[in-house]
Amino acid sequence: MIPSHVGHARQEGERGLETAHVEGADPEYVSTVGRLRDRAMADHGMTTAEYAVGTMAAVGFAGLLYKVVTSAPVSSALSGVIERALSVTL
Repeated sequence: MIPSHVGHARQEGERGLETAHVEGADPEYVSTVGRLRDRAMADHGMTTAEYAVGTMAAVGFAGLLYKVVTSAPVSSALSGVIERALSVTL
């Protein structure tokens, strides 16, 4: 469950997720760890621009893969593998 404060700007004096008290722990360290954890939890996913870039990269990779697989050397190699697999006697 995501805490209610995640996803909105923190107001002055508002605290994030509390870190359990540990005897002898440095308060500055505990505070830093809490802030880092809050930041990591606040990332809800990709934005529209990130989706667009990811989609374009996937399309580019698919195009490249299609060209490689349909090239003559790869096509003949795949055909040979399939023919050998189908001609195996059991």
